[in-house]
Amino acid sequence: SVVQGTIGNGSDFYRLNESEWDLLNDRCGRNVAVDSAFRLYHKISFGSNALQGEFPWALKLFRFDAHPSKFYIMCSASLISQKHFVTAAHCLEIAETGLVDVVPSHLYVVLGGTPCTYAKVTRIFMSDLKDCRSLAYKSPWRLKVKRFIVPKRSVIFNMEESDFLPKPMNRIFSDLAIFELEEALDLDFKDIQPICLPNPSHPIPKLYKVYGFGRTVRREEDSRVNMQLHWYYENNLLSRFACLRFPFTVRGCGGYFVTKRPIGDLRSACKGDSGGGLSAIVSGRHRLYGVVSYAVNYCDNKTEFSSVYVNVSFNHDFICYYTGICPMGYNVYLNSKYATYPEPVAAVGFALRRVSIR
Repeated sequence: SVVQGTIGNGSDFYRLNESEWDLLNDRCGRNVAVDSAFRLYHKISFGSNALQGEFPWALKLFRFDAHPSKFYIMCSASLISQKHFVTAAHCLEIAETGLVDVVPSHLYVVLGGTPCTYAKVTRIFMSDLKDCRSLAYKSPWRLKVKRFIVPKRSVIFNMEESDFLPKPMNRIFSDLAIFELEEALDLDFKDIQPICLPNPSHPIPKLYKVYGFGRTVRREEDSRVNMQLHWYYENNLLSRFACLRFPFTVRGCGGYFVTKRPIGDLRSACKGDSGGGLSAIVSGRHRLYGVVSYAVNYCDNKTEFSSVYVNVSFNHDFICYYTGICPMGYNVYLNSKYATYPEPVAAVGFALRRVSIR
């Protein structure tokens, strides 16, 4: 396997120093007081409108193709430090030849700081966006991205999912990417704050919140782009035994969580929620346990629904090594050899030509 052209190995990716990590560890996962009585019910599917300050780490992400066209995809993301946010790797442009090298600041639009991200977006008509400003939210922030990093295993998994590569019997699930911001955020601003990551040595909770900026109805019902953040409670994570019986052609269950609910339960993810969060409150702090990745029968209230989330703790060492966000302690790894032998990654920041990693 070869890394070619301008795609790098992650050595230039911004890593928090220990004092920055200490500050992050003190500030992360704290949302501002919200009025819980104010609720409008819609779909995420069939979740609640988020309130100002309730999910200050939630981001709306647009990705445009490198070639001049109006084609774009929508995703969600979560701010995890002053300089980084995390999303699903399938939100990147991955072609038959592999990961496409681009200039991220030209092709990614990131909005946050409010549950209503209604704003002018390049190449999209305002009439194609759902206007949520009537709910009196604050104006959105525009965050400029500098580069992103993705494990090679995430590129391979998504190439297999797109049938660019054959699917082996015991393939590894992986669907995670981390973006670096052009400028560090001031953690004194309460409207936009990072969420904490969990310590992988601690037990996982039972009650979660799923959040994202995805569609609230199928495209056939309303083709406009949803700009409003929604969320719902989730307590249906499959046990490890049940997960191993889940019909998902990957090896083991360490890298992901699965939720499943019966016919009639209207809550679900929808298109555009990819990269959104599965979070829980532990010791009074919000922590990101999962990243929305894969769904079966999403946005459909007539059928059984399943959703797959990236297990953030499974990626602890990758995140710690490349970003300095280390929930077990600064530079403390699950695998003590990871810092000596880090896994292959691609870091994309400055494109001179279209190249790929396979």
